[in-house]
Amino acid sequence: MLELVQIFASLREVHKDAVIARRQGNLRQAEDIDKTLIRVAFPLLLTFDMDDGQVRASCLLAQLAQPQPIDVLVSPMWPLATIRLETMLFLPMVAQITTLDQVESAITEAIQFGAPAYNDGDVRGCATCYWATAFGLLQAPTPRGVAGMARVLRPLRSPVEETGPSLGDDARAIDDFAWRMRQALDASLAAIR
Repeated sequence: MLELVQIFASLREVHKDAVIARRQGNLRQAEDIDKTLIRVAFPLLLTFDMDDGQVRASCLLAQLAQPQPIDVLVSPMWPLATIRLETMLFLPMVAQITTLDQVESAITEAIQFGAPAYNDGDVRGCATCYWATAFGLLQAPTPRGVAGMARVLRPLRSPVEETGPSLGDDARAIDDFAWRMRQALDASLAAIR
């Protein structure tokens, strides 16, 4: 049986073909690749423990007919399958949160990717990374008794769960979304420290 890490590595590898197709202007081909990846991955993910936060979050994202708040980033250039797949690929590899250090590590990694992406002009990628990290942390089971966990995760809930109007290709709105997510991640880090 395939390991979860292998599945995500394979998704990342094949998704590169979709990225190349999109850069070349082959939007339909890119979308078809991403849809196919989701269709193939979903049944495989269902074979894993649904108490694993990354699996749980991935399964929710793979159900394209079920709306998710991240769908606000969908646009003609960035179709639903692409946004969902890229969000899945940014999910933190957290099965269960047992320490605040896990939350801190996941958020720090997201910022280490998101900040340079933002500075290089990939604001949508930055926003997707930040949202995926918060979403993944909220989907990960947390055993009772982890001191301060509810306080640390609280700032992530509202921006992750809020659905808003489509942002499409509105650069200013996407920028605001990215910053709202960054502020939520920073608030969680401040609650840890």
